[in-house]
Amino acid sequence: MQEEIKRAHGFRGIEIAGEEYGREPGITPPDWIHEGPIYEIFTRVFSPEGTLKQVTKKIPYLKDLGIKTIWLMPVHPIGEYKRKGKWGSPYAIQDFYKIDPHLGSEADLKDLVQQVHAHDMRIIMDLVANHTARDHDWAAQNPNIYSRDKRGNFIQEVADWYDIIDLDYRQPKTADYMMDVLTYWVTTFDIDGYRCDVAGMVPLASVTALKDPT
Repeated sequence: MQEEIKRAHGFRGIEIAGEEYGREPGITPPDWIHEGPIYEIFTRVFSPEGTLKQVTKKIPYLKDLGIKTIWLMPVHPIGEYKRKGKWGSPYAIQDFYKIDPHLGSEADLKDLVQQVHAHDMRIIMDLVANHTARDHDWAAQNPNIYSRDKRGNFIQEVADWYDIIDLDYRQPKTADYMMDVLTYWVTTFDIDGYRCDVAGMVPLASVTALKDPT
């Protein structure tokens, strides 16, 4: 099985040694990302309440610390099928277009973004382009955009990531689906950009072919 998975995924990602990733040309980040510290926030554990509202309350404090950019880990609903632990991994996303109700609402995220900008800061979100939760709607609606073995079963390259399934960027529609996601959060919530999760596992050609969603 492992050899079959390797053959199915041999085209994926950056096909060079891991220590060489930093030398591989890609999309040039905006200049402002280098202006100062980036503060990563896992909303669920950032406060006792674990909500976006509580993050918003701390924006003046983070501003005083000298933070320039807020990096939000995924805020989407987490898959339930083969979930890891009680709450699951935020990187096993069940719906790219929704906010986990445990964290808050769309209005809460919009308020957070507004407060970040009012304090002359930026905010980026995790973009998980490599995979989805096993019970993501896409898996039922368009299984062809996922990586599968010869028997048609969904697969994932990393064995321990059993709560997710890999997207297949050999299929033209896959990049289209992800482009829609990119555009949605920029245009609807006014976020400033994305941090790309496991970027080395997504074909570089697929990423560089995408146009700026703004």
